[in-house]
Amino acid sequence: MKILVTGCVGFIGFHICEELLSLKNISIIGIDNINNYYSKKIKNKRLKILKNFKRFTFYKTDISNEKSLRYVFKKNQFDIVIHMAAQAGVRYALKDPTSYLNSNLKGYLNLIENIKNTKIKKMIFASSSSVYGESKKFPLSENIKPKPINIYSSTKLLNEEIAKDFSEISKTKFIGLRFFTIYGKYGRPDMFLFKVLKSIFKNKKFY
Repeated sequence: MKILVTGCVGFIGFHICEELLSLKNISIIGIDNINNYYSKKIKNKRLKILKNFKRFTFYKTDISNEKSLRYVFKKNQFDIVIHMAAQAGVRYALKDPTSYLNSNLKGYLNLIENIKNTKIKKMIFASSSSVYGESKKFPLSENIKPKPINIYSSTKLLNEEIAKDFSEISKTKFIGLRFFTIYGKYGRPDMFLFKVLKSIFKNKKFY
């Protein structure tokens, strides 16, 4: 089985690749643009680990680049697409909103177009718990009406709607995962937990 994992050197994408590569008869094609949203050092460290697997192939590609993405699909015949690539961060949307439109919308649509043309049967993609907005009712339920309040969460909800629409006119099955705050080994240094720990270790005030 050959699986495409976008955002393969991101935190979640990296761990997905590592887990799947531990199984037999699975090959991973990973793509990532390795942007500088946070330190490239940890991204390159993740990539170095993945390259130790013989069944892993990497393309440094931006999913918003139609030509580059089409080339990856043309060179490979995928059974499943696991889409983890996106411009992350809620607050960063105020600083650079265009990056969210390019990656989370244009890139997503490019991916859908290639899936349609190659008739892939399943796509698993990252949505976000942020689509719920500032709900005060916990625990949250999938039945709660989404109320995105920023560009990031709006793009994620639109991804869900696009998947729903496309699934009704194709044979591709879509699974969207509304991730909450995730942390662990090789985690994103911009996440709250790591910022708190860093302030403790360095004995600095945390704002």
